[in-house]
Amino acid sequence: MNRNNARRLLIAGLGMAGTYALAAGIGTARAQTAPAQQAELSDEIIVTANRRSERLSDVPASVAGYDREKLDEQGIRDVGDLIAQTPGLSLIPQSSFQPPNIAVRGIQSVVGAATTGIYIDDTPIQTRNTNASEAGAPLPAIFDLERVEVLRGPQGTLFGAGSMGGTIRFITPVPDVSKTSIYARAELAATERGSMSYEAGAAIGLPLIDGVAGLRLSGSWRRDGGYIDRVDERTGAVVDTDANRTTTKTFKAILNLDLDGVRVVPSFNFQDMHLRDRDQYYVRLSRPDDGVLRSGRLLAQPMRDRFYLPALKVEAEIGTLTATSVTSYLVRRARSEIDFSNLDFGLYRLFSGQLPIPQQLPAAFTGAVSRTRSRQDNFTQEIRLQSDSGGTISWLIGGFYQRNRQGFAARIEDPYYASFFAGFFGSPAIDGNVRYTTDGIYREEQLAGFANIDLRLGAFTLTAGGRIADTRFSFREDLDGPFNRGPKSSSGSQQDTPFTPRVSLSWKPEG
Repeated sequence: MNRNNARRLLIAGLGMAGTYALAAGIGTARAQTAPAQQAELSDEIIVTANRRSERLSDVPASVAGYDREKLDEQGIRDVGDLIAQTPGLSLIPQSSFQPPNIAVRGIQSVVGAATTGIYIDDTPIQTRNTNASEAGAPLPAIFDLERVEVLRGPQGTLFGAGSMGGTIRFITPVPDVSKTSIYARAELAATERGSMSYEAGAAIGLPLIDGVAGLRLSGSWRRDGGYIDRVDERTGAVVDTDANRTTTKTFKAILNLDLDGVRVVPSFNFQDMHLRDRDQYYVRLSRPDDGVLRSGRLLAQPMRDRFYLPALKVEAEIGTLTATSVTSYLVRRARSEIDFSNLDFGLYRLFSGQLPIPQQLPAAFTGAVSRTRSRQDNFTQEIRLQSDSGGTISWLIGGFYQRNRQGFAARIEDPYYASFFAGFFGSPAIDGNVRYTTDGIYREEQLAGFANIDLRLGAFTLTAGGRIADTRFSFREDLDGPFNRGPKSSSGSQQDTPFTPRVSLSWKPEG
């Protein structure tokens, strides 16, 4: 069960969020926008859905935009909150061992390339759907963001593979080279029939060399209280209260160098998310209508997911043209544990007539657990050249290269295998108690070129574009153990040259 669907937060007047701008030594506070002003605020949000800065109201596409003030006003703290506020954006459940897929307009894929692009600034971070995606796509925490953009509908021309349904972009603020800014947010909340939730974070942007260099640093720490108790199914005793609590830590550093028409922006993003136990409960042990949620798992099922994202963006003004280069390298590591103790007990009961009866049957087969490790290393390089003088024609051309490597390894350790199951399956465990292993490597490489042109004819704008790519994918999986009937391997590769065209006609009333 998703935390954002289950939790009921009672904000006791203890939440606090503030944004401050300091200029010329005078501190000023930015007031909260009143509800009646939200429509006007939304129209003034600047987005880059078309790879250029435009007012949200001027974009001829289905785009939802949230600037920092709006994110704070609506209490959007993570992707689950964003989904609750954004029509057309949803979480689609998969298996009980995998997190749900993010889908735009219901379009999803359980195998192969993702259908929703997830970007931090100009870097795609979504995962390919394989065994290696057991941890799901990395989901950035929403803290100290300039804005979030949700682009509905196919975005393959400008954003490439993985954007069939749409794209979600998390845009970080670039430090000002002449002004100091401070942002701070703190929150305290209670969860009905659950534990406390709290958050604290701060960001500071300051000029290092007036008019030339600026630096921004930010960090946050958030704890989301749990609301599912893990109990001993035999006795009903609570083993872990509010077991599914989560801790998320973030850190960002951004440097802005303005060098006579050339802007150099190196950045670093870090996030560490630790879930103590999964958001799953047993219906037979729970009373959802009363808010009582209980899990009968014999073991906790923790998960930890962290990523590092260094990036370098360079922009150069060449007359009326803008040349952009973005280089990035995503390093992601995740690990988790899945409890198979209950499955062992079910297998024993199923095979009890064919297995030797032990002299002393354990009350439960506690200890069978799958330990998984997944990794993602993703290098991307994009270059763009665009012209947008505000006249009749504006255009953009670019190239994109990506090398993505994902890995996944799992071991199911079973301390009771030798005693109860070895005779039935006819082969011993690996290393004494490992009944199943899998190890997979998945490599993907993409080289693409794209172009887009806008022709403005009065109130009408004709847009045409296309993207052509050379994609290569290969994999190898090695499996072993008695539950796999011994060692087996599989491998394969695929190459494709997809072409994605785009033609649209938009009309905007004059005046």
